[in-house]
Amino acid sequence: MTQNAVIELSDADFDDEVFASDEPMLVEFWSEGSYACREVDGVLDRLAEEYQGRVRVGRLDAESNWQTAEQYEVRSFPTVLVFQNGRVVDRIEGARSAADYRQAIHEVIAQHWVI
Repeated sequence: MTQNAVIELSDADFDDEVFASDEPMLVEFWSEGSYACREVDGVLDRLAEEYQGRVRVGRLDAESNWQTAEQYEVRSFPTVLVFQNGRVVDRIEGARSAADYRQAIHEVIAQHWVI
């Protein structure tokens, strides 16, 4: 098992980590008090390992890093934004199945190689 496959993000390093990435990136905006976020954590951990080297996965504590959450109009938790080439290409709100996140990953990987 790979350690630290998911990148912990903050307001301070968000732009550097997300926009400087050559790979597409999924970012989960989470909240400590959200049970649904805890469910999604395990799913995203597994996907980060599975797609390592093709897609990056990050997490941002929206309560502690409210400026970034506000910038992307995150109002519910979890919200997963999919970034490619510095822009949001998909938005998934609420807890979803691994299959739903995997589908978003496959779509962004396909776009990544076309663009």
